[in-house]
Amino acid sequence: MFAANKGTRVMGEDGTPLGREERYLHRTGHSVLIGQRLRRIREARGLTQGQAMRRVKRPGGAAYSQPLLSRMEAGYTSTPLYVYLHVAEVYRVHPGRLLGPEEADKTVGEAEMALIEFLRRLGISPSEAMARLVRRR
Repeated sequence: MFAANKGTRVMGEDGTPLGREERYLHRTGHSVLIGQRLRRIREARGLTQGQAMRRVKRPGGAAYSQPLLSRMEAGYTSTPLYVYLHVAEVYRVHPGRLLGPEEADKTVGEAEMALIEFLRRLGISPSEAMARLVRRR
């Protein structure tokens, strides 16, 4: 989207005037889906938006802002890709699960997540754990 000339009103799809910030933000079906995933994962980890963003660090070490995560969860697409990658790292999910198509959005139960975190601490991939179980038979 482009910035409006001074005095020009930018209108939304429904014909109502857009606020200053809304003029520069876009939403798509996919960006809304990603936003819903972000919110669901954050809430599953028991984090507020502020707590989550204090853990997500910029390359220089500073934290991102809570309003940024709010816009991301609302499905606005003005956020650079690398921010989503930083969030995925903090949430401990593969970026493909976060950003990928809908079929990549599979719910992970608490027991499954506990098992995955346990295997990560041991440095064992899920496929290696399965192979070890099969060899013991």
